[in-house]
Amino acid sequence: MTAHEEDFPRTTVSQFLAALLACLVAPGLVIFMIVKLLLAIQSTHI
Repeated sequence: MTAHEEDFPRTTVSQFLAALLACLVAPGLVIFMIVKLLLAIQSTHI
């Protein structure tokens, strides 16, 4: 290992949980918006 890799700070549990939550919320929000858009388009085309 180089000296740079040894000085790298470790990730805390709260940082890991925040990143995990962001990784789950962002795609879910996009899927929700796409479904809402498709339902709006479908309701206008009777």
